[in-house]
Amino acid sequence: MAGSPPLSLALLELDSRFFNNVRATSCSEMASMKAWRDSDKVAFRLL
Repeated sequence: MAGSPPLSLALLELDSRFFNNVRATSCSEMASMKAWRDSDKVAFRLL
């Protein structure tokens, strides 16, 4: 089974990349939610 180690390494790399993407997405989503909430407060103050 000479092809096993490279395959598992590739899967591991894919996994870490996927988790990094998820983490980046949730971070940017939280940032946009915060910006949305802040703009909401500003709009409320203007009313």
